[in-house]
Amino acid sequence: MPAGPLSKQWNERRRSTSVDMVMRFTNEGLVLGAGTVLAPTVESPNDIRVDPSEPRLLALLAAAHLRMPTLGALNYIRRAAETWRQGKVALAAMHLALSGLDRLQRPEADAHRLFLADALLKNGVTASTIIAALESEASGDGRLAKLYNPAQPRVPSGNGIQSGRWTSGDFGSAEPQAEVNPSSVAPVVLPPVGSLNACREALSDCYYAALYASRNDPANDNSRFIDTGNCKKAGDSCEELSWVVEDLWGIKSAAVRFPHGGVVLIDKGQLDRYLPPLFGRPPPIRRYLGTGSDTFPNVAEGEVAEIDPYPCPPWRPAADEMISSNAVEFGACLDAVGAFASKTGGQIVDESFSFSKQWGKIVRAKVVTPERDSRPTACRVICWEDAEPGVNIYLELDIDDGR
Repeated sequence: MPAGPLSKQWNERRRSTSVDMVMRFTNEGLVLGAGTVLAPTVESPNDIRVDPSEPRLLALLAAAHLRMPTLGALNYIRRAAETWRQGKVALAAMHLALSGLDRLQRPEADAHRLFLADALLKNGVTASTIIAALESEASGDGRLAKLYNPAQPRVPSGNGIQSGRWTSGDFGSAEPQAEVNPSSVAPVVLPPVGSLNACREALSDCYYAALYASRNDPANDNSRFIDTGNCKKAGDSCEELSWVVEDLWGIKSAAVRFPHGGVVLIDKGQLDRYLPPLFGRPPPIRRYLGTGSDTFPNVAEGEVAEIDPYPCPPWRPAADEMISSNAVEFGACLDAVGAFASKTGGQIVDESFSFSKQWGKIVRAKVVTPERDSRPTACRVICWEDAEPGVNIYLELDIDDGR
């Protein structure tokens, strides 16, 4: 518990308010924890509006859950507020539950951290500063408390630098500091957290990106349906590959790239992790789906981009690779690719084998799965076996074959 004003305020709050571990709509707004208002009412008790890109909301949710909310989760909260305004109480509660952010895992500690973040925001600390403090310490509480120093004067508004920023002394005598263009500051993103629903989180973000990309499409344009269809195919492949990694001995890790650029990381024996492509805004999805890749300008057409933190071989063999026709030497990867094809009901239609000094033994294959109501799902699968025991798998849709 931090000493000083924040500690006193928290003690007073706890004496008058119990901790509610579930997010709820109230007459004050959308509330979580010890009465912390995430989104206040506007003109009436039912008039609650949620902006998924609002920095304050992002900082509060990051403080409550020690991870950044996904775009899909934020979109569910936005829909919950919309249905609440329409008087659809049960539907609003369902959307909150679907967000995965409606419940505190450790109610007392999470509510305390949420309270600290809210107090800091009210005292002029920026949302990005709070997120950075949360990222730099596992609990987040100690660093958050250190951000609060009411003895330091703050810069008055209208002086050409961010109002409310802490200074080292009197504004009139303070030395000028370099200003930062907010648009040039890279947002802070917490490391991906393990989840039972990582594939579904990626799918939700992919859907959101598809809707965003189609916002200006003409009425007769079916691009949105193509985009969302590819998102669904990637989501199904992600779920299947996750099971294959757990069920088949010899696979140590895998990654699935979704059409919007998000990646699900799969490690045997651990919860899957979703790594979103961008923070705070969905990417233009069809720039990634088109021929070549505007999202990865340094990647040649048809080549797989390197994923950080999951680098993998390119789709096209590099110049220093030695092509092989002896499939027997690549048995471990063939078993892994075959298991995925069997799990999805697909067929391996193309495969190649090579040796690389950097990656070891590499198998590249296309797996095509028939679909009842749409075109077949075609996936590019890259499997490689390096010096360490076990194989690694990378998977993404083959858009040219699958569209």
